[in-house]
Amino acid sequence: NYISGNGVDHYNRYSEDFALLKKLGMNSFRFGIEWSRIEPKPGKWDKSAIDHYKKYITDCKLAGIEPIVSLWHWTMPVWFTNKGGLEKRSNLAYWRRYIQKIATELDWSDVTYVLTINEANTYSGFGYKTGEWPPQHKSGWQTLKVYYNLALAHRIAVRTLKEQHGHLLFGAAREGAPPPRR
Repeated sequence: NYISGNGVDHYNRYSEDFALLKKLGMNSFRFGIEWSRIEPKPGKWDKSAIDHYKKYITDCKLAGIEPIVSLWHWTMPVWFTNKGGLEKRSNLAYWRRYIQKIATELDWSDVTYVLTINEANTYSGFGYKTGEWPPQHKSGWQTLKVYYNLALAHRIAVRTLKEQHGHLLFGAAREGAPPPRR
């Protein structure tokens, strides 16, 4: 029953945060595109969320900040989770649909770096091996299945985005990993 509330409300106050980044001498910023905002219900796209991310990326670049886009940072739409989430390989069809949507809807000309999957090992390990994080399973087999499906999700994202936006550089974030290279 933990409720996080609005937190720092970055979604609405990002311009202030970009100004703080500049003040601190930062020249890049990694952020996530939240799938559940883009597709809150299966096949139902939220145009205002898509427009938000378009403006967000443009404003980031205009502020002199290099946007580093993260496509998945452990959160999923509730409807996707209710269908079995990343435990089912067949659910990657929903991931592909999401990636295809953002590949065509967002302006990728201001983006160079894309992190497809954030710390697949951490998510699968804590969620499926030790059971410390949701969905709190303790299964070596499930851990491997989810990890493998995340590897497939990475491949889907890279292939889909690369087809339309060949300039993008990709990586899959892992703890302690160096930045993507050209």
